[in-house]
Amino acid sequence: MKKNLAALLLLTILTFTFTLSGCTIEETSQKERPPSTAENQQSQNTAPTKASSTEAIEEKENQQRETSPAERPSQELTLHFIDVGQGDSILITTPNGSTLLIDAGPQSAGQKVVSYLKKAGITSIDKLISTHPHSDHIGGMQEVLAKFEIGQIYDPGHVHSTRTFEQYLETIDERNIPFIIAERGMTIDIDPQVAIEILHPPEPQESANNSSIALKLQYGQIAALLTGDGEKEAEEMMLQYAGSSVKSTILKAGHHGSNTSTIEPFLQAVNPEVAIIQVGVNNRYGHPHQEVLHRLTQKGIKIYRNDLHGDVVLTTDGHTYTVRTEKE
Repeated sequence: MKKNLAALLLLTILTFTFTLSGCTIEETSQKERPPSTAENQQSQNTAPTKASSTEAIEEKENQQRETSPAERPSQELTLHFIDVGQGDSILITTPNGSTLLIDAGPQSAGQKVVSYLKKAGITSIDKLISTHPHSDHIGGMQEVLAKFEIGQIYDPGHVHSTRTFEQYLETIDERNIPFIIAERGMTIDIDPQVAIEILHPPEPQESANNSSIALKLQYGQIAALLTGDGEKEAEEMMLQYAGSSVKSTILKAGHHGSNTSTIEPFLQAVNPEVAIIQVGVNNRYGHPHQEVLHRLTQKGIKIYRNDLHGDVVLTTDGHTYTVRTEKE
């Protein structure tokens, strides 16, 4: 039986762990190597994303694009920035009813994410994006994977030797969910009216945060830039790659509003009207940092925070947008 990419990443972890001769691996202290060139080549030859199951999905999507050319937006796209405490989880529903989930928060928030999705009428997830393997982003994935059918999973391919990440990969492998290593320049096709491009990473980076999948979503005249936990280095790479194309109406501030992210040149290029900060109440990191809040307020950017506003829901028809919050 052919192994998919998730299985190959898991094998890489197990091999790495074995070489440590039983040493304990801490959740927050690892800097693992990305998959080797040989593994990437093997992945391309054996992964379900290149096999018939995914080709059928892509063929269906291509047919949709051919038979439903992009028209002037007439329906709503909604971004739900779910309050998962100190972590990230974003649900996106598009005009044609497709669903995309980005991250699932920490393990403690898994049931909250599942309940939120069910309350929103979600019965399956077309595309699931794990921005990077830290537990505050994929800890809740086990609950999500157990409760919903998943069309495809996008992952940055950064190897992280934690049990949380291993369980995530094991479940994906057991369920044979199509698993794609995201790379800069890829597009995610879920709705002919919505353009989604991956702006980062070009390949897995040394740090998990800077391996975060960052994507730009464009619906009519409204754009959202979602950057995971990308830090200064990732933002600089996005600027080098996309230049002024990073400009967006909405910015999900990187790394929970940490001063490692949302650097001045990047913020100036994005020039958003709204910034969303996914952050927990009284978190031990002091997020969001005052330097970031100052940069945002100095530019007149409206700030919404999960710790202050609870769930934040932004709805747009492609021309205008509205924001509603769980708390005043």
